[in-house]
Amino acid sequence: MGQWREAYRTTETGAEVKVLNVDGGKLKYRIGAAVDASGSLLDDSRFAGPKEFKKLTLRQSDAVARCITAKLVTFSTGHHTEPGDILALDAIVAAAKKNQYGLRTLLHGVIQSELFTSK
Repeated sequence: MGQWREAYRTTETGAEVKVLNVDGGKLKYRIGAAVDASGSLLDDSRFAGPKEFKKLTLRQSDAVARCITAKLVTFSTGHHTEPGDILALDAIVAAAKKNQYGLRTLLHGVIQSELFTSK
């Protein structure tokens, strides 16, 4: 979990058997199918791996900041954002733009917003 892999791990069919020490026990697994890290975005921009994906998503910094802001609101209030919250989210993101969408600025914007104080 959480590490770069060239291939999936499987306990079924596959190439050579590997052994990992997990919590004092041994876990046997086989090398499965190759991981395909390529894909495309909604605008048909294509990427071959995580580095290219990051470059493509950072071209849409407003959208990334809005998503992070919505996640901060959800985490801090315990309620998911709704379509009616879009204007408040956009206001927080617009105010944070002058500070390059810094996380601290986004968090302060969330805490000072009506989304936080009224939920």
